[in-house]
Amino acid sequence: MISIKKKSNIFLIFFIFLSIFFYGYFINQNKGSIKLNNEEKNEDLSLSSIESGISKFKNVEYKANINGKDYITKAIEAIIIKDKSDLIQLNKVHSFTKLKDYTLLNIYSDKADYFETDKNIRYFNNVTIINKDKTITANMASFFPKKNLI
Repeated sequence: MISIKKKSNIFLIFFIFLSIFFYGYFINQNKGSIKLNNEEKNEDLSLSSIESGISKFKNVEYKANINGKDYITKAIEAIIIKDKSDLIQLNKVHSFTKLKDYTLLNIYSDKADYFETDKNIRYFNNVTIINKDKTITANMASFFPKKNLI
């Protein structure tokens, strides 16, 4: 018959092994990591070596709440340059907000510059502004949300 001391030692060893397994499998696992295949790894390495100091993001959305109004800007791609961290360059842009009469103001453009500190946006290349049944097209437009002016 196994003594109580031997049973407790066996239980202690089992508990230590179980703790190590639990830590190694669950706690030490990085749940925020993304697995890349070899093609994506090579693409990322070549991009970072060519364009150091530039960060690119896909499918971005910027929200600003100024004086109780939500101003939302979405883009297919955002580019942030390290030396100009206040300026965010956007490609294929769609901005929208609700006006006082509860209609939606939509602004579309191929490119835009979003100034993060004051939330101003300068749209250019095929700018289209739509509100109700009115459409305005332009080569460039600027939006100043704090002044509520476009």
